[in-house]
Amino acid sequence: MTGFDNSSQTWSFYYVSERSAQWYEGKEENGQWFFYKKFVINGEEVLQRQSWTLKDNSTLVRKIENSKDGGKQWVLGVAYTLRRKI
Repeated sequence: MTGFDNSSQTWSFYYVSERSAQWYEGKEENGQWFFYKKFVINGEEVLQRQSWTLKDNSTLVRKIENSKDGGKQWVLGVAYTLRRKI
């Protein structure tokens, strides 16, 4: 789920499942919105970002990337291609 805050003009992303609930802070960078959250995995802090890119009228690409150096370098974790059924 996403939400827009009119007062700060920012988007947020909320992930909710039976096992967890997570909030990602939205930041616009060069016309693209990214959603960030810090995790601690095996005692190591990892910054994760997610993005959605519209490829055409029926195709969306969702990318999840991870950084162990505070966002200087990103490693692709997974990319999903979602297509609308017509």
